Amino acid sequence: MPTITLDKLLTLLESATIRIVNRDKNRLTRYRLGITVDEQIDLIRSLEKSDYKSGPEADHDGTEGSIWVFSKKAYGEIFYIKLKHDTNIKAISCHIEEK
Repeated sequence: MPTITLDKLLTLLESATIRIVNRDKNRLTRYRLGITVDEQIDLIRSLEKSDYKSGPEADHDGTEGSIWVFSKKAYGEIFYIKLKHDTNIKAISCHIEEK
């Protein structure tokens, strides 16, 4: 599986189109914190090397692309962020980390 480096992914996040998957956890986080989709996207764009947790890994559903996981403190909470990179960036998860 061809993939990119962490540095390249972080550079891509600065300008790539990022789509947040419409999942309950992602929506409930926006509701609970009173933030918008654009603010979630800004949070993703602000990821740094120190936020990296794991990846790249193959997607368990077998589709093309690589999965990357990050954890970042924002809005007084720790966010679990799971991104999929293929030709675009898809945020599968961008929600308050479960304890």
